[in-house]
Amino acid sequence: MSWMGKIFGGSVGFMLGGPLGLIIGGMLGHHTIDKGAAG
Repeated sequence: MSWMGKIFGGSVGFMLGGPLGLIIGGMLGHHTIDKGAAG
């Protein structure tokens, strides 16, 4: 699913870095998991 990478990256980022980690983790999850799964 297209939102799974954002959720996963955001939750890991939030655990490690708080609100700023949530934003950065969401962006990284989008680029690595979501775009990687799409092709």
